[in-house]
Amino acid sequence: MGTVFRLIRRAGRTLGWGFLVVALLALGGGLQPWVKGDAFMPLALGELWYRLDVGSLNFLQAIVQRYLHPAIWEYGVTPVLLQPAWVVFGILGGLLAWFLRRA
Repeated sequence: MGTVFRLIRRAGRTLGWGFLVVALLALGGGLQPWVKGDAFMPLALGELWYRLDVGSLNFLQAIVQRYLHPAIWEYGVTPVLLQPAWVVFGILGGLLAWFLRRA
């Protein structure tokens, strides 16, 4: 039983560090225009998801609105999708890496 928990902890910690790497990459993408002399333009999570795979974003919206409740999408998911991607991935990665750290 302890081995299973150890594997889950390791997988979660690895996922957390992966999210932190993605957060740094997203931050770097937002800093790129700033380095060229323009304004800092962080990419919203929803915009990043749209650029990567618009079909899955639309599918998730349809599932949530049709089978759960439209308010969940409107007041739960949409505010998260409007946040900068580096913030969302940074928070998720930091929490996973922190809470699943080695004792």
